[in-house]
Amino acid sequence: MALIGVAIVALAGFSSAETPDDYEDKGTFYSMTCRFIYAPSDCNDTADTVEWDFGDGSTAAGKIVDHTYSETGVYYVKQTATNTIGTSVAWYKVEILGYPVISYYVNGTLVKTVQQDAYGVAAKNSGIDGVSAWYTDRGMTSAYDMSSYVTRSLSLYGSSSNTPAPAESQVTVTFMDSEGNVVKTVSVDQGSRLSVSDLKDMVGKDKGMILGFYTDSEFTTVFNVAKSIDSDVTVYVKYGSDAGTDDYIVIGLAVAGIVALIVAAVTRHPIVILAAVALFAAAGIHYFGVI
Repeated sequence: MALIGVAIVALAGFSSAETPDDYEDKGTFYSMTCRFIYAPSDCNDTADTVEWDFGDGSTAAGKIVDHTYSETGVYYVKQTATNTIGTSVAWYKVEILGYPVISYYVNGTLVKTVQQDAYGVAAKNSGIDGVSAWYTDRGMTSAYDMSSYVTRSLSLYGSSSNTPAPAESQVTVTFMDSEGNVVKTVSVDQGSRLSVSDLKDMVGKDKGMILGFYTDSEFTTVFNVAKSIDSDVTVYVKYGSDAGTDDYIVIGLAVAGIVALIVAAVTRHPIVILAAVALFAAAGIHYFGVI
């Protein structure tokens, strides 16, 4: 379990809709469960009541509370402390990474990844035969104690006369909206591309149609959905509710182009055909920022 000190700590064993401008970053935690501890900087400012909003729709009250997140991600936690003098509000940012993952390499080849069931417990059995000892470095000079507690993801190295078959590595693509909420996560084979089904089921309530996919939350760099995915990546989904003037210009040009194309198909008039092509070209040029 992760302790958060306010204090915050991981307990052995996605994103807030409201993002504050001023918060204290408490860091990352290899756990799903955290303990939140009310810790005033001034002992004279002791609160009578302390309420917590964990940023995932859950709340609790108390000076020491435990909370388990259902998904990994960044959360903004709101602490409201009240006494006879008044009320004080503080915000804390936590990033929940999930339980640690151990990557096992045999003869220099990744053969297996194992995710722990909890934070701060001994490493799970790798199930790999023929390896007598594991090491924390590729040169295999620093032995790893398999009974020690695992508090973060790590790589372990071993040797064997028989090299096991390489593991099929997968990477995670996390789709988020402009408010930092996780819309969808998909796992794909490393080096493969996203499929059509990977891009489905992401229409949010009251968000409108999907206008595009981007590498940043400001929607300045388009994400190429056709490129191969080699590592974990976060993709930001732009919805109709996020649209600005430029987006409506592009949509208007595209719609006009479609209408002109239909008319051209009926009349087969060369000028109408040229007009349709010009409208589509203008939409594309404007979309990619040339005009």
